[in-house]
Amino acid sequence: MINIYKHFYSIIVLVILPHSLFSERLNSDAELRQEVTQKPVIVLYSGLEIDSDYPSNDFVKVEIFLLVRRADFIDIERIRQGTMLVDTNGKTIGKTLSDFDALVVEDNSPAKVRVRLRGYIPRGAIDPTSIPETELDTLIQNLIDICYAKSLLSHIKKFKYVHALDYGGFSSYIKYNAELISSPGLRVLLVFYDEKLFAVVHPNTITTSRIFPFQKSNQIIQYFTKDKVLIEKFKKGFLFQYNSAG
Repeated sequence: MINIYKHFYSIIVLVILPHSLFSERLNSDAELRQEVTQKPVIVLYSGLEIDSDYPSNDFVKVEIFLLVRRADFIDIERIRQGTMLVDTNGKTIGKTLSDFDALVVEDNSPAKVRVRLRGYIPRGAIDPTSIPETELDTLIQNLIDICYAKSLLSHIKKFKYVHALDYGGFSSYIKYNAELISSPGLRVLLVFYDEKLFAVVHPNTITTSRIFPFQKSNQIIQYFTKDKVLIEKFKKGFLFQYNSAG
């Protein structure tokens, strides 16, 4: 019995910190590869909600924050093979495949350490219906003329957009690229004017509306109006302020 309990307690339990901006969902188990070595170090289980970059490549970048018992480190920053991963509700969400180094962020308590793990998972492991652009593209394809703001509120809430800049009568909501990763980039910016969808700003890809094709320069913008005066007001006002804010 003593040996059994000793083996049991050698399995480490990591706690995934909750994050309000999770969007993508895994539709199958996915191996997470380390950012530097590309070695698979963790398998994440199907159904897990994560936050990632826009999945434009075969592998998608993600970042996970973990709480680890100080006594469960092999060395100062090394976590051992066999670690079971659980979320804050006690649900098992994955396990480690091999020993790996994790970046220590801070000491949460004398007994626990907060660590950060960056890596890549296969694009195919992500449920396409959980990708914001998939639903947004469908909404845009079906757009015949005017798209009122209220018709996109469920999309904004579902994919956890953040209220962004209000300026010159324009209001906006933004979806970031990998919100957990430092200095997150723009994924989607929805801009409204007079309670109607005015423009979508997107750095990677955007579906062309049959009525309103996009304009591409240093930014990809699709305007949902043909009012040239209003577009110019947007460029000199809202867009200038948005770009100036970084």
